Amino acid sequence: MEFTKKGADENTTTASKQQFEEIIAKLMAMNPEKLERPTYQKGQCYRLPDGSEFGIRESEEHGLTLETPNPAGTGNIKVHQK
Repeated sequence: MEFTKKGADENTTTASKQQFEEIIAKLMAMNPEKLERPTYQKGQCYRLPDGSEFGIRESEEHGLTLETPNPAGTGNIKVHQK
C-alpha cells in the first residue's frame, strides 16, 4: 500500500481516508484486545495476538491517527488520515 508523505517526518505517513479505513479494518479483523490503560494520548490502545500494540487517537492538528511503537526504538510510527 502506498502512502502520501506530504510534510511528514520519517516516522509519520499520511494515508487517504480509504487507505486509513482499510488499515483499521485489517487490524480490527485480527481481534485485538482493548487495553484499559490510558495510552496514545486521547485515544484507545489495543494489543494484537502477537503482542504488538497500536493506538487510535484524535490529533487536534492532523485528525484521526494510528500510532504504534517504532521497532527501532525511535519514537512512534504514525499514520494520519488525509
